[in-house]
Amino acid sequence: MSEVSQGEDFTETKFPLAYNNFRLVWAGQFVSVVGSSAHTVAISFFLKETTQSGSFVGIALFCCGVAALLCLPLSGVVADRINRKSIVMLCDTVNACVTLALAFAFHWAPPGLGSWLPVLAVLCSLTIAVSSAFFRPAFGAMLPDLVPRAALAPANALYKTGARSGDLLGNMLGGWIYGLVGPGALFLVNSLSYFLAVRCVSCARPNELFAPQRRLNRSGVGTTGLMKEFLQGVGTLASIPGGRQFLSMALVINFFATPILVLMPFHASGVLRASVPMYGLLMAALSMGVLIGYVMAAKVPVPRLNQTRVVVSIISFMCGCFLLFSRTGNFMLASLLLFAAGVANGYWSIFFETTLQRVIPRSSLGRVYACYGLLSGGLVPLASLAGGVVLDILAGDTRILFTVCAMVMTVYPVFLLTRREFSSFFESLERESS
Repeated sequence: MSEVSQGEDFTETKFPLAYNNFRLVWAGQFVSVVGSSAHTVAISFFLKETTQSGSFVGIALFCCGVAALLCLPLSGVVADRINRKSIVMLCDTVNACVTLALAFAFHWAPPGLGSWLPVLAVLCSLTIAVSSAFFRPAFGAMLPDLVPRAALAPANALYKTGARSGDLLGNMLGGWIYGLVGPGALFLVNSLSYFLAVRCVSCARPNELFAPQRRLNRSGVGTTGLMKEFLQGVGTLASIPGGRQFLSMALVINFFATPILVLMPFHASGVLRASVPMYGLLMAALSMGVLIGYVMAAKVPVPRLNQTRVVVSIISFMCGCFLLFSRTGNFMLASLLLFAAGVANGYWSIFFETTLQRVIPRSSLGRVYACYGLLSGGLVPLASLAGGVVLDILAGDTRILFTVCAMVMTVYPVFLLTRREFSSFFESLERESS
């Protein structure tokens, strides 16, 4: 668990930006997310324009995704062995250097190298994907050391709000800058954003605050030893009564929500008769709801008593909104339902993240984050594929597919209410809060 008392002099306030370390890291990561999102837009458009090959783009994205997933077990172990601040700085530095090299290649590459630029862009994306796989567990395990325990939920909410807002801003700026000055200048801007993030994180003090707890059960550096150590860390969540059920609930929700989100364009055009701009408004309603959910999680935490029923009620409300969304043909009502589902999703997301940080020891937090990233990251493409195949079998009837997905997301948490282990997990949270 977080041991923030050894860092800066914390006051009683729950406002995360009141703490210098969080303020520095949050500012750096916000700028970095803006640059990364703009970079992603530039890469996508560049590869499409230069190759005109969906297969090339698909294979490139597939390789980046698989490489990141394969690195997660190792990245979790590293995050629990090495100073997390150092890992975050190293990852951002690597990303800054490769994007800077790509920018130089676009501006000053000899004419004969032009045909290799798509390959260089993919190699850059691959490097960033691998680096990000090491970044995420380290940063997730580092965040609880930036604020006192009482400010964890607001800190998670503010970080996620900044990340989502930065992503939206980066997407908008990315397309505009790409059309104005081309991809090379945009890659240069992204490189500078990474360097700025490194500078901000480097100012967080003291360095010892972000060092993992010393452990006596390290298993060496061989593949078998590292995997054993990874599984030992993941086992800390499984050893908590109800921990496995809590994690399984998050994964089931993630899996069955994926087809709804991925196949939303089919539903928007086929059922809601929405144009492309209207589809954009539909997704904007969902994103706005998520942001409101983040704010609510920071301002109105889950009550200490009856947490089990409160959390399941929030999830059931979200799934109920998706269920009603799948049945309506009215665009305005569909937008309102997506907004409401987004609010519940944002609130649940912050609760889940904060709960992990509260119940998992600091010595294992990096590996638990890596495990969740590995499972959820692996399930998303599988859920997308399964959803697409089932939609074809249903002759494009998204109403049936979305209804089934929403019902499963609703039934599983309700089923867990009947399991004593699941309730005991929340009872331990209530005792800890007291």
